[in-house]
Amino acid sequence: LLYFFDIFILVSIFLGMVVGYFLKPSPFGYGTHQALGLPKCLIASLLHIDKCPSCGLTTSFSYLMKGRFIKSFDTNFLIIFVIIYILFFIYSAFYTLLKKKWDFWQKSLLPLGIYSIFIGIIWIIRLWWLMR
Repeated sequence: LLYFFDIFILVSIFLGMVVGYFLKPSPFGYGTHQALGLPKCLIASLLHIDKCPSCGLTTSFSYLMKGRFIKSFDTNFLIIFVIIYILFFIYSAFYTLLKKKWDFWQKSLLPLGIYSIFIGIIWIIRLWWLMR
């Protein structure tokens, strides 16, 4: 079962990268996700702000997939955390597929959880900064 989970992760990442490459980034630096049929940012709407800390990540990811690294980081610097997540999941999936060590996912849950909490704290600080 975990074999299919790893394959699913790798295929999902690959498809996401393909979509990011072909997606046209918004000239405003955010709102690219709306080209995929998604609604405007709910958090920004609820808090009555122009954009939330996550706004621009789809645009940033699209620039990244096109090789425009500086533009990507300039659009939303939180893309670095997305890159780390993607690299972690690629490494984990390949590691478990090649080594057949299925307990790797269990061992990596604590560091992944701590990393997620760290990102959440940065997101909240950035939200506070945008709202002041």
